[in-house]
Amino acid sequence: MNSASVLVAILNWHSAPATLECLAAVARSRGVGVEVLVVDNGSTDGSAEELARVLGGGVEGLAGVIGEGASTLQGVHYLPLPRNNGYAGGMNAALEWAAGVGAEYVLLLTPDALVGPETIGRLTAALEADPGAGVAGPVVVYRAGPERLIGAGGSIDPGRVRADLYRTVGGDKPYPVDWIDGCCMLVRREAVAVVGGFDERYFLYFEETDLCARLGAAGWRILLVPDAEVLHEKVGAPASYYYYYMNRNRYHFWNKNFGVHPARVALAIAGETGGLAASWGLSLCLPSRRHRRADDRKRLALQLQAMIKGARDYRRGRLGPMQQ
Repeated sequence: MNSASVLVAILNWHSAPATLECLAAVARSRGVGVEVLVVDNGSTDGSAEELARVLGGGVEGLAGVIGEGASTLQGVHYLPLPRNNGYAGGMNAALEWAAGVGAEYVLLLTPDALVGPETIGRLTAALEADPGAGVAGPVVVYRAGPERLIGAGGSIDPGRVRADLYRTVGGDKPYPVDWIDGCCMLVRREAVAVVGGFDERYFLYFEETDLCARLGAAGWRILLVPDAEVLHEKVGAPASYYYYYMNRNRYHFWNKNFGVHPARVALAIAGETGGLAASWGLSLCLPSRRHRRADDRKRLALQLQAMIKGARDYRRGRLGPMQQ
């Protein structure tokens, strides 16, 4: 048994069934003591009430919902927030709660991510073994589909104005990367407190990359743990808000952390948009890509709209939640 205990913070928004499935996976963890905090991010679909009912009975009350594994949990807590604060604000609330109870390690988890039984223990062991590491993350894989690997940590390249996920695993022992996917990241609370938590101006997307960049600049290492795995649900073309936040927040990230001029960011975005256009063009011409035609067209249309709106809102200083 690992000597450390971990607070697992699951951020819910309109996804009570997925949150409970995520919680059930956490409850099957081995080799580490686990306490859970479910944060509801201002849900209005009944999720908040459902979670309050299920979690109100504590660990004992969970047994009928997630199975006998609930008995392995050291505690279950519920924190409802009055409004949707995005990933950054919701996880900051979890980190503030964790500070109040003196948690040393906090696993930040989205409900569409399912940890393996050994994942939390292996992430914790990596931070325990390296006092200079502020974050540890797992290999992220698809739950189903022909492709398996989503990412194994990521790189930050200011010269190319790109922050990409690594598509291959770089070793069999924990090793440094530039950033960790926010769907599942174990943070050393002391390190995060030093740099001030998540920047809530992002609201959604790039906030974990920003946090890792600030931790790296402050001298903390970011570790990818190759024998830790999390299953993630990613299906089809992303929603329109994904493109908006990814476009707008890039300007904020690159200028804030590396002083990159917005014109250079705009050129990088234009290049990626051109790649989407080329993909759609190939789907029109090549029979082997015909099945991708509708999806490629949707992605391109959403990207073009978001490219314009994201640049406009950043220029006007409109950060935080998207304004209609």
